[in-house]
Amino acid sequence: MSNSDAVKKLKMPRIVVRRTVLRYQRLRLQDEFPKAGHQFTLTPPAVVKAVREIIRQKPEKSTRKMVNDVCIFHRLVETIASEKLYLYYYQMQKTAFLTEKYQLFRKKKAKHLIGGTQAIFKPFLHFLMMKYWLLRLTKMPEGLYGKLPKFRFIDGCPREIMGRSSAKTPACRDRLFFGRNRAVIRADSGKFENYI
Repeated sequence: MSNSDAVKKLKMPRIVVRRTVLRYQRLRLQDEFPKAGHQFTLTPPAVVKAVREIIRQKPEKSTRKMVNDVCIFHRLVETIASEKLYLYYYQMQKTAFLTEKYQLFRKKKAKHLIGGTQAIFKPFLHFLMMKYWLLRLTKMPEGLYGKLPKFRFIDGCPREIMGRSSAKTPACRDRLFFGRNRAVIRADSGKFENYI
């Protein structure tokens, strides 16, 4: 039934019918809204839970398309996402990412990570190089020289973390945003080529 049909059957003003229909579509909980006066935004737990579930299932979906699934206002979805769930748009995240303050923080974090990585791996790399030179000094068959490890970890780290070569790789993102310990654990697993 359209709003005009409801106006004819109920014999009520068109604006009253429209406000009532919108109030019902907004939250499907008519009793929680005041009948007169200033209309305030309510976010009951049932609606917050529904919005959270839709965002969890399809995070790439826009809020305007979520409205059709939840049957509430577009603005209310944004309010719930920002004030209740503390989620923000990609555009807002990108704006924060491009600020000078964030860039300085990123450089400071990268310097800290580089220092920690060098402090941890310097003795290990020294041990490897000593082992390498001992093998070189002893007479080995020519075919084994190609199988010796070639590590360029300390030289390769700063370029990647500072974003000058391939900072979009998952390894650099992990090292940049999840701290030094996680990078050390992954590097200790022996997969050096993924982080160089």
